[in-house]
Amino acid sequence: MKTTAKIYQVLLTVLFSGIILLCFLNDLFSFYKVPETSQTENRKLASKPVFDIGNLDPYPKLYENYFNDQFPFRDYLGFLNTMICFFVFHQTPLPGEVEIGKNGWLFYDQKERVVYEGKFMLTDRQIRLMVDELHERTLRYQKKGIRFYVAFPPIKPEIYPEFLPVDFRRAPAGTVTDKVIAGIQSDTVIRYIDVKAALLKAKSHDRLYALTDNHWNWIGAFYGYRAIVDRIGQDFPAVKPLTLSEVSFKAGGPLEGNLAAMIGLTKYYNEIEYYPVLNQTKSKLLPSPHKQPDWAVQIQNYEEVRSTGDSTLPSVVIIHDSFTDVMKPYLNESFNTNTYIFDGWRYLRNEEIIDDVKPEIVILIIFEPHISHMAGKF
Repeated sequence: MKTTAKIYQVLLTVLFSGIILLCFLNDLFSFYKVPETSQTENRKLASKPVFDIGNLDPYPKLYENYFNDQFPFRDYLGFLNTMICFFVFHQTPLPGEVEIGKNGWLFYDQKERVVYEGKFMLTDRQIRLMVDELHERTLRYQKKGIRFYVAFPPIKPEIYPEFLPVDFRRAPAGTVTDKVIAGIQSDTVIRYIDVKAALLKAKSHDRLYALTDNHWNWIGAFYGYRAIVDRIGQDFPAVKPLTLSEVSFKAGGPLEGNLAAMIGLTKYYNEIEYYPVLNQTKSKLLPSPHKQPDWAVQIQNYEEVRSTGDSTLPSVVIIHDSFTDVMKPYLNESFNTNTYIFDGWRYLRNEEIIDDVKPEIVILIIFEPHISHMAGKF
């Protein structure tokens, strides 16, 4: 046994030394050309720094970055490590970013765990100012004859805590979202729509979020949409949500989820995506009538306009982020004209567009971890 252990130790030492030596030999002779960009990380790899005797301080760190990026067969070895970690040891190859839950569910560590566990929090003053801003928007829109609604699609851990890794713990004193919602609900003016409650009810008969992505799927978006339109229908009786008799979900191609992409496994770990098929669609895409602001020239899909042409229905402006994208097919059919504004996660008032469009309704839809973006100005 001792002899066998020593042999393994020697072999491991030789293998490790050989890999290190291979890296230096390749640096000298360039027998293996490393690609300029990493396909799995979607970034340009570090280039070899120039040695300058008069500027030595930054050189060690620059060379370390170069060495880490340029060792031979880097992508192949990284992929092998990913496959072994994920499929053999059932561990994440990207700790601190993507975590593996029960039954193969993936969770977004960096963005969502800090909210879920209460590690990210706003001050009482910031929360109060956010609530004051929503209060002020409600009153300003009201003077223009507009009703204003607010909704926060929740993170995946809030809907599926039973599949979380064992070391995820919800904040015992409540999350920042809980505190913002409590502030909103204590205000008698703001119209808040509870999307989370509708999803918790619907999860008993449908899967609402992707296994390999942190977003809800088309089915989850449908129930989120229904919660929003049901509430608006209380104030506008002509507005009716689509029903399951008007929408079916058909299996399509594989979903290459963003979390699977982050760990480089979209080809080997994916899921079937179910797309909505509406029995009848009336909405049509219209040209965007407004010039994109100079500060927003880099934003794709800054404004999108669709219309059913049904003047018996109210028109709506929706200020949103990516969580609203998969609600659009349903929302498009529920109003006269839908004007969608994505302002780069700023969630601004966008009053110039609203004053021109003159909708009866404005909806602010913010994915839960992005609620704090509104606090940036305070």
